[in-house]
Amino acid sequence: MLRVLFRQYLKPSESVFMSNVPVRNKHISRTPVPDTSKLIPLLDETQLFVPVVHRRHEVPLRKVNGPGRKLRSRHYVYDQIVPGTVPMPDVEVILVQDVPGKGVKGTKLNIPGDKAYAEFLIPQYAVYASPENELKYAAEIKEVANNAQFSTLSAQKTALCISQHTAFFFMNMKNPWTIEKWHARVAFRQAGIVVPEDCIELPKQPISGPDPDKQGKHFIAYITINGKERAPILCRINHFINDEDQKIAVPPRFTPPFDPVFEEDRAQVDAFIHNRSEIQRFNI
Repeated sequence: MLRVLFRQYLKPSESVFMSNVPVRNKHISRTPVPDTSKLIPLLDETQLFVPVVHRRHEVPLRKVNGPGRKLRSRHYVYDQIVPGTVPMPDVEVILVQDVPGKGVKGTKLNIPGDKAYAEFLIPQYAVYASPENELKYAAEIKEVANNAQFSTLSAQKTALCISQHTAFFFMNMKNPWTIEKWHARVAFRQAGIVVPEDCIELPKQPISGPDPDKQGKHFIAYITINGKERAPILCRINHFINDEDQKIAVPPRFTPPFDPVFEEDRAQVDAFIHNRSEIQRFNI
C-alpha cells in the first residue's frame, strides 16, 4: 500500500524531501550511506529555493534487455544535501555618490559582502576598492581624508541616531506661550535624548501660540555634539489640555503629513524627511 501511494504522488520531475518514512526492514540501518560529494556542485547550478536530494539507499540496476526491478519502500527515503554555510567576508568599496548616513563621494567602507553587492554595487552607489578605482577616485579619497574628521569615534553615529527621532512639543491649549530652549530640553528628554540647553539651536523666527493652525506642524531644531557636529531633529507641535473631552489625539511618530510651521521652511523639512528615509534604507 505504501509503495502505491509513493507511485501516485511522487513524480520524477519533482524534488521532494522525506526524512522520516517508516520502513520495517531492520537491515536498512546497516546499509552504508552513499557518497554525495559529487552532488554538491549541483547546489550552485540550481535555484535558491529548489532543494537537492538523493536516495538514502541505492536502486538496483536491471539486467541488459531485462525487466525493470520493482522499487521497495526503502528506495523512497530521501536525504537533503545541505552545504556548509560560510559567512561572506567584508568587501571594501569606494562611494561614487553621497550616501546619507554612510559618507560622501570618495569614502571607503568595509561592508558585509551580501549587503555591499545588493545595496551599493548593483545600484551603482559604490565600486570595488581596486587599485584602478583608487587611482581613478584619488582626488575624492584625499579630500575625504583631509576634511571628514569627527570629534570622537561615536559622534557620527550619535548624530545619525538623533536625526531618527521625532520630538513632540506639548504646548498649552489655553495659555499663551512661545517655544524656548527649556521647552526643547523637555521634549528631547521625553524622546530619550538628554541634552543641555546651550547645545540646542531653535529656528530664528519665534514660534508662538496657542494657534490651531500650528497643530501637527513641524519644524527642525539642531543639537550640537562636542561643539562641532550639528545633528538635526524633527519637532512636532501638539496642543495639550487636561480636559479629556478637549484633548487632541497624538499621532504615532514619523506619521505624515509633514507640514512645516512656516511655509518658507517646506523645502528644508521635505529635504530632511527624504534624507532620513535614505538613512533608514542604508542602515547596516
